[in-house]
Amino acid sequence: MSFKTALLRSATVGAFIAFAAGAAHAETTPAAPAKTVKHHSRHVVRHAPAKVVEPAASAEEVRALKAEIEELKARLDSTAQAQQATAAQVAETQAKASEAAQNAAAAEDKVETIPEQVNVAVGQLPKPKTDKIYLGPVSLKFGGFIAAEGIYRSRAEGADIASSFNSIPFSGLGGAASLTTATGGSAATGNAASIGHTQELRFTARQSRVSGLAEADVDSNTHLAAYGEFDFQGGAQTANSNESNSYNPRIRNLYLTLDRSDLGLSILAGQSWSLATMTTTGLSPRSEDLPPSIDAQYVPGFVWTRQPQFRITDQLASNLWVGVSVENPQTTFSGTLPSAALRDFVTETAASGFANSNVLSLNHLPDVIGKVAFEPVVLDRKLHLEVFGIFDDFYNREAAGITATPGATPAAALTLTESATQNQNVDTYGGGVGFGVIVPVVPKFIDFQFSGLAGDGIGRYGAGQLPDVTYKYNGTLQPIHETLFLAGLTVHATPSIDVYAFGGQEQASKTYDIDGTTAYGYGTPLVNNTNCFGETSTTTTSCGAQTRTLEQLAFGFWDKVYNGPFGQFRVGVEYSYTERKAFLGIGGAPSTNDNMIFTSIRYYPFQ
Repeated sequence: MSFKTALLRSATVGAFIAFAAGAAHAETTPAAPAKTVKHHSRHVVRHAPAKVVEPAASAEEVRALKAEIEELKARLDSTAQAQQATAAQVAETQAKASEAAQNAAAAEDKVETIPEQVNVAVGQLPKPKTDKIYLGPVSLKFGGFIAAEGIYRSRAEGADIASSFNSIPFSGLGGAASLTTATGGSAATGNAASIGHTQELRFTARQSRVSGLAEADVDSNTHLAAYGEFDFQGGAQTANSNESNSYNPRIRNLYLTLDRSDLGLSILAGQSWSLATMTTTGLSPRSEDLPPSIDAQYVPGFVWTRQPQFRITDQLASNLWVGVSVENPQTTFSGTLPSAALRDFVTETAASGFANSNVLSLNHLPDVIGKVAFEPVVLDRKLHLEVFGIFDDFYNREAAGITATPGATPAAALTLTESATQNQNVDTYGGGVGFGVIVPVVPKFIDFQFSGLAGDGIGRYGAGQLPDVTYKYNGTLQPIHETLFLAGLTVHATPSIDVYAFGGQEQASKTYDIDGTTAYGYGTPLVNNTNCFGETSTTTTSCGAQTRTLEQLAFGFWDKVYNGPFGQFRVGVEYSYTERKAFLGIGGAPSTNDNMIFTSIRYYPFQ
């Protein structure tokens, strides 16, 4: 072994020993290796960097470990705090649970102390009222009322609860009704008293009525309904088709409806209020705006009939409706008439289905009525506006080619005409235009309404029942021009009391012809009114006055003295003052009046 090789081995062993010694003292005296390195030879110094790296790395790890230890301590502290908070919450929850258990126990004790009588009292309370009965998919709803009513009139009309405004007797002979002697004979001559000087008082229950409504929804858009309403005011011998179809049993309404809500279309078929009658909501049936009067004939100026009809209405917008109906026709007559031969046929005697005293007019075309209803909002008030028109046809069989001779009956000419087949059917047309408006002056407190109708041959549409037509001298039908107006104010004084005031007028125009010294028609100046003014007469001529104007003021109130689960109980009182004025004729223009008082007690079990 050479000296050089020995030297290298000695250096290697020395370096190894130095490295081991440094590693042994690294954790306690980190700076020692550096000092040891400085005392070694130059060759050892060259290896010093390798020996320093390991202690430096170990110090870094120590610092990391210390940091991790500090973090773990922090986590332990945080966990300890959370455990303390959780323990506090658990203790609080346990306390609340204990308190709740105590409260529950106390409440249970209180419930057990409630008297058993409470349950008995609850069982005695009225059950919730349902206003419908269901038969499968069809619902049934009943209505109507029982009425006990009283009537007083200062001039006897011989009428029940429905007044005869156009028959109020004058103070002279021959009013609407006449007195009879004790033996039953007529007392219309000599010094006999007129019915116009007598009063009348009666009680009645005939305005009582019953109604029923059946409804079914075929689907979400198709709705079916049938409605019937009946009362007891029919009189077989006086029944007619003029305004209310008063046959027995008396049908007020009896109709069916089909509604398509998606199309806004509604169809009505049957007997109902005329489309000319004002409504409160759109053109909907069963929303008719009737005066609140007790008098079953309502107020002069009120436009109405109840007739069989076919009606279709369409809702064009949320507040706009249009409708048209074809309704049962009828014609009323009055005036100074030409001879029966010239009048020929205008009516027919009732036969099958009628009493033999009933009379029907000749008609072959229906009355046609069209209406538009609009409900705008003005100053936060919803108004109801209507405009409508009526077309009617008057039909008769006339003797053609006959020249009237005043005071004579041309029987020979009539015979000749009929044998020559020169008679003919003749149509005379009439109609009118009407309107209506309802204004809530003070919403839910004061309501005002105003309506009217003007035209030719529309008398039967008024409550006063002025005539539709009269005759010309040659027998031709002549429609009478008439106007009707009604105004009313209703005050809802309290939730149970309504107070009302209504005023109405119906007026006819002169419609006549003069042939020589004889006047024919309605409102003629040659009619004999002499015996309309007194009870004493030396002739058998009665009062021939023809009505020009009917006017009435009516005041009343209704009080719902009970409104609850057992229905409604209402009490009403009404006073009306009515004037009947005639056209000027020979002897003057007579007039008369009637003071009427009505009382009503009604029970509505289904309200």
